[in-house]
Amino acid sequence: SEAMSAASINGTTFSLAGPGNVGVPATVTYSNDVATLTPNSVLAGGTKYTATVTTGVKDVAGSPMANAYTWTFTTDVPPSVVSTFPANNQTQVGVTDSVTATFNEALNASTVNGSTFTLTGPGGVSVAATATYANKVATLAPTNALAGATQYTATVTTGVKDVAGSPMLNNYTWKFTTGQGPVNLGTAGTYGVLAGSTVTNTGPTIIKGDLGVSPGTAITGFPPGSFTGVEHAGDAVAAKAKVDLLAAYTDIST
Repeated sequence: SEAMSAASINGTTFSLAGPGNVGVPATVTYSNDVATLTPNSVLAGGTKYTATVTTGVKDVAGSPMANAYTWTFTTDVPPSVVSTFPANNQTQVGVTDSVTATFNEALNASTVNGSTFTLTGPGGVSVAATATYANKVATLAPTNALAGATQYTATVTTGVKDVAGSPMLNNYTWKFTTGQGPVNLGTAGTYGVLAGSTVTNTGPTIIKGDLGVSPGTAITGFPPGSFTGVEHAGDAVAAKAKVDLLAAYTDIST
């Protein structure tokens, strides 16, 4: 209510205590009729604290407070990640999968964005992605398929805040490794059956796609069998498809 003796306002006359009346280390300052106590470290979330100003505080004339002044408050529970997909160190993750982080409480959706939720690949190279938030879940959807058999690092920063404005206490980081990427079948991708020497069918088989053989030329049993695509028996189209098929096989077997 008036100007105070700054020397009388210190860690003894202005203090903060947590559960069990355990003192909180802090720095106390005074300026313009306002005493400020700044804890040396972040307070525990969801915890009741008691602040006290004692009668050791005096005004500039040397008059002390008539009574000690005490009040209590409870800290907010800061947001934290409770689960992720993929899980930390998970392997064989799909190259088209999105990355998600589930939180312990509702967040301020505007704080979940491409700066606060990121994905990086080898060498710390950023992965282009879109970040969204709904129902306590932050989702990061890569713009393109990830590389196969590659380790990635996802990070949620302290820029993420809850609806009360409290930030995460620390960045949250986890890693995962993708599985084999999509196999490029090339021109072989349109074939339901593609053989090397002979295709022989018995019965009312139905093949979805093209039917081919190379370098052989023999295709028998159609009808009674049938196919939905085009037949290529020993021609240049079948030869190219066979080359593409062998390349795809080599890719997935190495």
